[in-house]
Amino acid sequence: MSTTILAERGLTFREAQSLDEAKIICLDEVERFHGEEDLDAAAASLMKCYKFLAMPNKDGFYANYYAQEFYQMLCKRAEDYFYNESDSENALVRFQLAAGLNPKSQEAIKGVLTICLQGSPRRPRVALPYAVILAQLNPIDNEVDNVLELIAQEDLKYTSQTTPAQSQQGEAIPWFETSGGDLKRTGVSSSIIDSPLAIAWTCRTEEIDGGAVISNSIVVVGDREGKVHGIDLQTGSRLWDYNMGGIITGTPAVKNNKVFLGGSNHAVCLQLSTGKTLWNTTTDHEKKDINRLFSMTGCILCADDLVFFCDDEIAIFDAKTGKLVNKQEFGFEPAYHTGPCTDGEFVYMPSYRKILRLSLDSGQILNSEYTDGGITSGPMIADDLIIFGTNRFSIQAHSQHDLSNVWSFFMEDPLLDPMGLIKSRPAFSGEHLFFGAPDGNIYALKAKTGKKRWKSQLGSSIQSSPLISGEALFILTLEGLCAFSTINGKLLWKYEIDAIEAASSPASAEGFLIVGGDKLYAFKPAKAKA
Repeated sequence: MSTTILAERGLTFREAQSLDEAKIICLDEVERFHGEEDLDAAAASLMKCYKFLAMPNKDGFYANYYAQEFYQMLCKRAEDYFYNESDSENALVRFQLAAGLNPKSQEAIKGVLTICLQGSPRRPRVALPYAVILAQLNPIDNEVDNVLELIAQEDLKYTSQTTPAQSQQGEAIPWFETSGGDLKRTGVSSSIIDSPLAIAWTCRTEEIDGGAVISNSIVVVGDREGKVHGIDLQTGSRLWDYNMGGIITGTPAVKNNKVFLGGSNHAVCLQLSTGKTLWNTTTDHEKKDINRLFSMTGCILCADDLVFFCDDEIAIFDAKTGKLVNKQEFGFEPAYHTGPCTDGEFVYMPSYRKILRLSLDSGQILNSEYTDGGITSGPMIADDLIIFGTNRFSIQAHSQHDLSNVWSFFMEDPLLDPMGLIKSRPAFSGEHLFFGAPDGNIYALKAKTGKKRWKSQLGSSIQSSPLISGEALFILTLEGLCAFSTINGKLLWKYEIDAIEAASSPASAEGFLIVGGDKLYAFKPAKAKA
């Protein structure tokens, strides 16, 4: 079978039907990246399936030729980054790729250890497995002792590769493990990402409408084919897939190295590193079959030891066992762009025309309040307010204490979209809210009053929820991924992305910005691009 036919099929390595087909796909991808002079992408493509292929001599020689060439060039490039440009992050990525291509190379392994121990930030957790490999290759090397000593000094607990950053609200956010970045859904990045950005990598998937989450250098995202993917943050290599069966328009959640997926009738827990199923709970088999068209909508909340789901009803599961704790039906429409949030004491849950307050401990509903129209985005928490979009051309703010309405802000150009559904959940930084609207505007509002600060016109409906990083606001639109100034709404940068609805919301960690479209895109600041 020719590489041209396979390319036209859009096949990936994991979809290969035979070993011969896998070889062709693998080497075709390597050759393509090599021809485009994208050495890093070519090396990553070769590494992700190099060991599995177990190629015979002929193909093995072909692959080994590339592996040796890429290995030597990656090591040289890594040294240039580290010693000449003081860029430890890009140096580490290259040494890790080199070590993957040549696992017995002490040069690449020592390069990783040097950067992890001497670069900024220090990464002893990343260094540990490489130190163990080095000890096996060279028992008299003292790098292992250096790594163990540093781990002991810093009392690391192996839960994160970096020191947790602080959000605007003071909460520790080591990664981006839930929609909006934290349990209040404030949409604030834990790392500063300066535009302009450049593509770091892409990963082929079906169309992505939901958001990604990131934990321990693994990106988790679902697509419209019903597959959830675990993807290496540094290289874009696919680590595992899980088939949910129905369309995914929502965002999963990660906690304690576990991935939570599904809806109120069908909840799943996977191991983050492998995608292995830890538990799989179906509460209503008949309803699960009826709703099979959609496997996951909205966003999932994992707080304490409970997992909260919201689609056409509310269901709460024990995070450890998958046991159903509480379930209530309200007959509201599926919450495609909504999901619960929490302030650490109460959970705020949308129904179609009500905002509910639940006990975080038991999941019991404490009180509720009708809203002016159906809730179509959010909710999120800002300045003691619960804020969400509606199908009445408006953003509404309700009191966190008694759920009464405090203010409402209405779109200024509703004729562009007569449906009036605001699906963009606001992001909150400092004193201001930022969101996109179906009238084609990006709005900035004063959080306490709902008074407009500025608007920026794009001319096409906006569904994505924004991500704030420093003084930049990133949001996916039909025009592409855009960065705006949070100060005055000025467009700072734009990158065209092919996306049917442009509904995916950006996520970020470790200096990467991740967003979905026709495939998954990873960006880094252009000055950090190789």
